[in-house]
Amino acid sequence: MLKNIYEGSKYKCVIEDKEMLLDMMQGLIVLEYNGERWHDLHPLIEDFLKEQGELP
Repeated sequence: MLKNIYEGSKYKCVIEDKEMLLDMMQGLIVLEYNGERWHDLHPLIEDFLKEQGELP
């Protein structure tokens, strides 16, 4: 799901699992940007996943 959020943030994709999204937002893993209401990974989580080879 994190990879989908990372890739989808560029296209403002709709996230189906709202409960999981809410849990990740409360844990500050995923950030929500208001105005256009889109989501992206926290920069530290993004860096960690890149170091682990999970993201390009």
